[in-house]
Amino acid sequence: MNTTALKLMLNTSVLSLLCQKEMPADLQCIMNRERFKRSEYGYKIDKRLSVTYPVFLDAYGLQSGVRGDEQDMYEFFMLHYTDDSIGMVRSQCIRLSEIKDLAGHKVESRNSLSFDEWRKIQPSADRLNFYNGWFLPTLGQAGQHINLLDIYQKFGADFCAEVYRALGLYILKVNPKTAKIKINAMLVVNGILVETFENKDQLKYSFGDRLLEVLEKIWIHFMRKNFNRLSEIHFFEAVKSLNDFYMKYGFIEGLGYPLHGRLAKLLLGDVIRGKRFY
Repeated sequence: MNTTALKLMLNTSVLSLLCQKEMPADLQCIMNRERFKRSEYGYKIDKRLSVTYPVFLDAYGLQSGVRGDEQDMYEFFMLHYTDDSIGMVRSQCIRLSEIKDLAGHKVESRNSLSFDEWRKIQPSADRLNFYNGWFLPTLGQAGQHINLLDIYQKFGADFCAEVYRALGLYILKVNPKTAKIKINAMLVVNGILVETFENKDQLKYSFGDRLLEVLEKIWIHFMRKNFNRLSEIHFFEAVKSLNDFYMKYGFIEGLGYPLHGRLAKLLLGDVIRGKRFY
């Protein structure tokens, strides 16, 4: 994970990808019931709230409706830890108040804290770090968030952090004009590796035994799912990432020979013979 997470504002579009918590069922039920009565903007607010509110609860280790001043703290969190505008934050706070009233939430008696007192209560650094995601500042002109959630969930936080650090080094050596193509191809490979191997050790030491299986899955992905005139180039880049990233940085044991797209097609042989991109 990004070690600079606490210096950055959480990107709300990234939160929608990383949020694994659900809106409390009674609140979500009200939003679902009122969906078709809401304007397009209102529906946008509900979608955003269904992510940011569970993230807020998770970051502070709270249960919904326990604290009387919870909504003040939600507002504080949104303004100080996310990149949402003041207007967007206010709209979400108003909507949260509405649906809580409709749900008849009863709040346990507890003294409300002042805004200054809430400042002293820090959200979990680990959860903020997770929700900050994986940002590559050198990818493109303004940098880009990449989705490593599949790696994180299957192979663990430590392995994911190693992959993220290695990506930061790898991208510095890549031509900026081809960087996004290479990273996007690598993200496809991530998904295939997660699908194929049970843990990081199996990935590292058993990859050679299942090489053809991995190559076939990469071929099928770019042949059937994402066809365009650059499909074969993307296939070549995906295979190259196995050699230039995963093996080079030690996540996969070397094969003893360089792996590239043309060799991959030769190794697949009859599997792809006579098949064309379509």
